[in-house]
Formats: sequence, C-alpha cells, structure tokens
Amino acid sequence: MDSMKNKNTIEMEKIESQRHLLPGQVAWIQKPLPVPGCPSGLEYLLNISNIYAEQLVSLTEAFLDWEANNKYVLKNSSGMQMFYAFEKTDWCMRFCCGKQRSFVIHIVDSTNQEILRINRGFKFFGGNQCCAGICNACAHEIEVTSPDGIVYGYVKQKGSFLRPKFYILDDNYEVVLNIEGPLCIIHDKSLYLKFAFILIAI
Repeated sequence: MDSMKNKNTIEMEKIESQRHLLPGQVAWIQKPLPVPGCPSGLEYLLNISNIYAEQLVSLTEAFLDWEANNKYVLKNSSGMQMFYAFEKTDWCMRFCCGKQRSFVIHIVDSTNQEILRINRGFKFFGGNQCCAGICNACAHEIEVTSPDGIVYGYVKQKGSFLRPKFYILDDNYEVVLNIEGPLCIIHDKSLYLKFAFILIAI
C-alpha cells in the first residue's frame, strides 16, 4: 500500500514538473542501454563530465520569500535534461527549520522511474562550515540511496573558512572524492545565478 502511495506521489510530482517544462522547451536525453554492474537509471552518468542543476522557482517563492519544496532540472553540458528532482518535506519543517530542515529528494528520469533518493536529517547547528570539521553536529550530511533503500554513499560537509567543501564517501563511509565550491555564494531566489562545484580526487 505504501509503495503504491509513493508511486502515485512521484507521478503527481512529474505532472507538476511539466507545468514548468512544456513540450518544446526542454529536450530529454535518450535513455541509455543497460550497462552490466551499473544500477538502472544511472547509465546517464557514465559518459558525462558535467551536471547542471537548475532550480525551478515560482514567483511567489522568489518575491515573498515563501519556502516551498525545491524542484530541480538536471541537465548535461548540451542542455538536455537527464533527470528531474523534487523535495518532499512538510510545511511545518520548512517554516520552522528553514535551511536546517530535514528532507528527502526524489530523482526521476524521463520515464518517471525513480533512480535515486537523497535523505538529509535535521541538525540544529548544521551548515556552519567553520565548525563542520571539528563538530559533527555542525556538518550537514546526506545519504544517497536507491529507491528501495540500498545505500550508494554519502556527502558530508567539511570544515572550511572560505569555500564550501564536502567529502564524497562510499557505502563503507570511506572518502573517495572531494567537492569544492565557489568563494562566494549569494542566496537570492529572485536572481538567476550560476555557481560551479568541482570534484577533486583525493
């Protein structure tokens, strides 16, 4: 019963996404053939070097600063859409906890198949990048899983005084890559801004 409810929820979210992505405005990349050893739906990622995430923001959210469930379009370097991502949180969590809130982000492909799920728990002091390296309670962390709960890995905030930095960890919690963000990030939903995050080998 719960699985049917989740499937219907994803279906409704996909319909909602089409209000932003009308036919002719976006081109979905053709779904690749299955690759042995690669989880279904992640074959897109084998032959790309860049992913562009574009947040879909309503006018109400932008100008009234009303915190809504976030939605994103994920594209390749040619501008073709690979995935659609949407957040699921309740109103109370968004209103009371803001950017510190816990959330679940569902990522689906062009066939509306959920391929990844991102989970983040609530941390009252989370996001303090200066203290993240010495206090686990200050470090945001997300868990990346398959739709049925198989853990693929984690992303954890690193301590930093200037640039935002993160670890990418595998399912054994071993660091495999680092992420480094830009020197300055402006949080303003009314502006269309671009920021680059770079993967760095350890």
